Amino acid sequence: MDLTPLGVFHTILSLIAVAAAIAALSKGHGISPQSGIGRVYIWSLVATCVTGLPIFRHGTVGPPHILGVLTLATFAVAAIARKTRVFGRLSAYVETATLKVYPGAPHGMCLTQKDQVNADLLAFFKA
Repeated sequence: MDLTPLGVFHTILSLIAVAAAIAALSKGHGISPQSGIGRVYIWSLVATCVTGLPIFRHGTVGPPHILGVLTLATFAVAAIARKTRVFGRLSAYVETATLKVYPGAPHGMCLTQKDQVNADLLAFFKA
């Protein structure tokens, strides 16, 4: 596998982001921009997305580029929500995400386990 220097740098950044996410999720069950590890995750993921944009394995824009742009846009909206409260009382929901794991749940879990999913969604919105 031949990687350019940019490809090596991009890969290192992505591994830092993965390690930071694992550390943040195992310690606090969430990634918060208020924590040091949360900031490491956010900024290494932003850098991963930015450095991935000029990498064209097949000579054209592909799904990784689109995912990178969507990730950057999501971070931008969350930062705007946090700093300006432009979304009003919904700002807290826009800037927050929660990881909820359902061991053994199928892909259609919103239908097969709708009571649990609905209860978790209600708990999130009440928090």
